[in-house]
Amino acid sequence: MHLLCRIHAQRSRSRGFSLIELLIVMALIGIISAFVVPQLITAFERSRQRRTLSDMRAIAGANGTYRVDFGDYATDLADLEPDFMSPVPPGDGWGYAWSYQSNGISYSLTSSGRDGASGPAAPLPWYDEPFEADMVLQNGTFTQAPTQQQ
Repeated sequence: MHLLCRIHAQRSRSRGFSLIELLIVMALIGIISAFVVPQLITAFERSRQRRTLSDMRAIAGANGTYRVDFGDYATDLADLEPDFMSPVPPGDGWGYAWSYQSNGISYSLTSSGRDGASGPAAPLPWYDEPFEADMVLQNGTFTQAPTQQQ
């Protein structure tokens, strides 16, 4: 009878994990996520930034074609629809509306970045961060935008 109790005790111990084993696994998951999550957030922000730059280039191309056809730049982004660009993206990668000023002779298109507020000026050279920095396109040329890393 005593032998059966020992066999039963060994089986019950080998069925699960001890508290120490679970704590070690949880600590490892925490350490790994501490490295991965910030990188993932940065990747999402970088993709929003790249989408914004791409949309700004597309708007500049459509506005250049508009100028060839009519002699002046579009005074409003809605003037580019539907013949030159359909549809004009309603805002940047973060969902904020574009800032567009034009007098027909020149234009400026601005994205306020992640924070949606004007400023701050980005450091030079500017690769990705700060994502809050404004991106500015004037007459088809970026005057403030991140550059590609070499």
